[in-house]
Amino acid sequence: MTAAAAIDYRALPAPHSGAGRSNELSARIRKLIGMVAILGFLFAYVVAAITVADMVPQNLALQLVYFAVVGTCWFIPIVPLVKWMNRGR
Repeated sequence: MTAAAAIDYRALPAPHSGAGRSNELSARIRKLIGMVAILGFLFAYVVAAITVADMVPQNLALQLVYFAVVGTCWFIPIVPLVKWMNRGR
């Protein structure tokens, strides 16, 4: 048996494994990505809300309900993103 055959390669670290470095993004980068994502989402949400609002009948009660729902539900998709942005502070 040669010396090369006696080495247990499973115990060695993988090459370019980033030993000593975390694979997580820094808090600064996460917040930058999150801010851009939130602004993009809000822009698309407002455009969609205005487009759908034009289709709502000219009934004050229906418009009130529509804008109340649309105006309060925008944060639901953003909550997981904000949690991700603040992870590992």
